[in-house]
Amino acid sequence: MKCFILLINPGSCPRTAARATASIAVKHRQVRMTACSRPLSLRHPSRSHFFVQDLETLERKLSALRRHCDDLGRDYDEIRKGVGVRVIVGRDDEEAESRLRMEAVALGTTVEYLRSLLGDAYGAPEKVASFLEEYVDKGVGLITPVFHYLDDIELFAEEVIPLLK
Repeated sequence: MKCFILLINPGSCPRTAARATASIAVKHRQVRMTACSRPLSLRHPSRSHFFVQDLETLERKLSALRRHCDDLGRDYDEIRKGVGVRVIVGRDDEEAESRLRMEAVALGTTVEYLRSLLGDAYGAPEKVASFLEEYVDKGVGLITPVFHYLDDIELFAEEVIPLLK
C-alpha cells in the first residue's frame, strides 16, 4: 500500500485559510457527533481523517467507521484513511528528549503528560518511522504530521521519510 506524507509549512498558509480550515473542522466534528446526520456524513466522503496518537484509538475509530459503512451498505475499502499525529523528532533520542522538555515548558505542562500525549511519535528518526509504519500497516494511506518546531519538518523530510517503506 502506498502512503503519502503531507507536509505543511504553517507560515505558508494565509490567516483566512487557517480560519476556514478550523471552521470546516468544527462543522465536521458536529456532523460526526449528531447521530441523525451520521448517514449523510458517511454516504459521500472519499476519505476519513483521524487525529490519533496510538494504535488502540486508531483501531477503535476504524472499527466504528467499518460498522457505519456496513450499516449504510458502503464499501469500507473505498474510503481512504488518514491520520494526523503530533511529532517531535530529534537526530537521536537525547535531542528528541530535549525538544520534548522545551515543549513541555512552553505549554506549561509536565514532560510526563506531554510524553503520554505523543505516545511513540517522538524520538530518533528510526523510532518515529517505526511508529508511523504501524499506522500504514493498519490501512492508513495519508499521514499528516503536526510539528512542534519548524526545523522538525526538515529533519522529518531528511531522516524519517527515507526510512518509511
